[in-house]
Amino acid sequence: MFGLIGRITATPGDRDALVTILAPGDGSMPGCLSYIVARDPKHPDAIYVTEAWESRDAHAASLKLPSVQAAIAKGRPLITGFETIAETEPVGGIGLGTNSTIRKGSAPSGAAGLAVLVDADVDRALGEPGFAIG
Repeated sequence: MFGLIGRITATPGDRDALVTILAPGDGSMPGCLSYIVARDPKHPDAIYVTEAWESRDAHAASLKLPSVQAAIAKGRPLITGFETIAETEPVGGIGLGTNSTIRKGSAPSGAAGLAVLVDADVDRALGEPGFAIG
């Protein structure tokens, strides 16, 4: 499995709009086991995105979907900073299983992969090499 944890800082006053883009609450994403968007209670413009995928390839493939590219394009103007907290290797837990059986999960349509808005995979998917925030 492949996991990502990212912290995104929205432009002042735009956190809720960005959350709406990142977590519209419907749909599923092939290979996505978990996709969580959370507000940072101590910082009014910050959110965390935690993702778990069947594989790094499943994550990369999601970035090529038209709905994901559209969400990335819509979300980028609302972002002033991005930090990859960690790449992880999920091993189990609620929603992931605790043994070698990987359970299929879902993520918001168009939202998966936004935790890596500055990732090279996104730049390649959008044809915009070298994009960076901060």
